[in-house]
Amino acid sequence: MRSIGVGYYKYEQWNLLLESASDREDLEDTYEEWLQVFEKMIV
Repeated sequence: MRSIGVGYYKYEQWNLLLESASDREDLEDTYEEWLQVFEKMIV
């Protein structure tokens, strides 16, 4: 059995992530968009 790690961010953390991310251009523009991508990924 394999394990993987997946980063999860709370709504309150989103702006901090955007401010500190070196790959900001690769991230979704809003938390809601990111959450949709995250939810599709874990299904």
